[in-house]
Amino acid sequence: LHDALPISYVSVSGSDNRACTRSQPCRSFDAALAKTDEGGEIIALDTGTYDPTTITKSITLAAVPGVDAQIRASTGNAVTLNVDGTDVVIIRGLRLTGPGKTSTGTTGVLVNLLTGGGVAVHIENCFIGEFQHGVQMEVSGGVLKVSETVVRRNHVGIKFNSGGVEFFGAAVERTRFEQNDIGLLTDGI
Repeated sequence: LHDALPISYVSVSGSDNRACTRSQPCRSFDAALAKTDEGGEIIALDTGTYDPTTITKSITLAAVPGVDAQIRASTGNAVTLNVDGTDVVIIRGLRLTGPGKTSTGTTGVLVNLLTGGGVAVHIENCFIGEFQHGVQMEVSGGVLKVSETVVRRNHVGIKFNSGGVEFFGAAVERTRFEQNDIGLLTDGI
């Protein structure tokens, strides 16, 4: 019996006891993740603040265009990716905010690669600000693509290390770095 959905929904007025459908949205990304197919989508329906989330499979997190869906971390990470080498994660149209760039151990998007080396992370049309690291991806192999995103007031905007594997890397396109102590820090590319 297959109970997972290809597309799930979250709303600030939702409940994690619901089915995560458009008419019965969940409140948190974590609850929706448990009810969404591998490779599916979780869509934030309305403006508001959502709790941090941990992603464990290929998935897309997105906001409806025009919605200001914010994942706010008062400590730790806004989005943690505990993924393996075959996963593709897309984060689109979300605002990730933290407690400030001097708060050690805080990251907007932290990528933890559990096995393998071919994970792909796409960050599109997002805002990432007020973290020690806006995006941190230090893996033995993987692809990071950031496009049309604002990375503001972090200690390090994006920290990427592919472990020296030449066919993995990062692409940053049409992205603004503003008021970061260090905009882009790379090693092993």
